[in-house]
Amino acid sequence: MARRRRFDPYEEMRKVWDWVDTILEEAPHIGRRIPETTTRRDIGTVAPYVDVAEKEGKIVIRADIPGAKKEDISVNVKDDMLEISAERNEDKEEKGEGYVRRERAYGRYYRAIPLSAEVDKELVNATFEDGVLSIELPKMEGKDVKKIEIK
Repeated sequence: MARRRRFDPYEEMRKVWDWVDTILEEAPHIGRRIPETTTRRDIGTVAPYVDVAEKEGKIVIRADIPGAKKEDISVNVKDDMLEISAERNEDKEEKGEGYVRRERAYGRYYRAIPLSAEVDKELVNATFEDGVLSIELPKMEGKDVKKIEIK
């Protein structure tokens, strides 16, 4: 006698989630979240949108970090990589007659940006205004290139 399968109303939805997960694993650059291959503590970390340009001997980077405070943002230059990280912690409480309303929000931002040239780490300038982090990294004078004769 054939066994009856129990009806699961969420089975089709799970199939769709698995299908979407498969697509995102094949093309992780589509999403804005850091891939799941990172540590579990990084879940929920968002890579901020950035604009990178080279102007007047400088690399100029603008990163959108909404909701963060200047004190919670960290900018580091390591070798040929710029790292931007921030945390956003918001706790609101509203008390009225007969009710208390509390809302909490938490978010983390992290982005590592490879630099196209060697920069002077001592002259890096960073400003934060209206949720936009602007970083100017002065390029170091290029070293002379020596052409090697092939024998």
